[in-house]
Amino acid sequence: MDKNKRVIDRFSVGEMIYPVLYGRKGKLEWFDFELTMSVPNTFYVILYSSKDNELFNRINLRSEEKDIDLNYDLVEKSNKLFEFIGKTVENKNVLVFDIAKISSKEIISKLEELEELAAW
Repeated sequence: MDKNKRVIDRFSVGEMIYPVLYGRKGKLEWFDFELTMSVPNTFYVILYSSKDNELFNRINLRSEEKDIDLNYDLVEKSNKLFEFIGKTVENKNVLVFDIAKISSKEIISKLEELEELAAW
């Protein structure tokens, strides 16, 4: 990425999901969430998988310390919430990809195409 592009991992979307999963108070209300997802000249990408088992296995194979107590039910619920949020936000800058159907290279290619179109 060049100096004018940023990748921010999950904060806004995560704050709509993780409080539900872990029973804590969220830091964003829905209105605030939609506001954060509507910054001009910005693309927001939400990834989910239509195949919960594959997602669970991918996370499990990472073997990261934070995933030691991986819980299938939480992964499944989180995944469904990511899908729901992605399909609920009404914003043309929010792109939703099913990683069970598209590769990371294809996602990057689509983002590059959109970036080129936005430059016009």
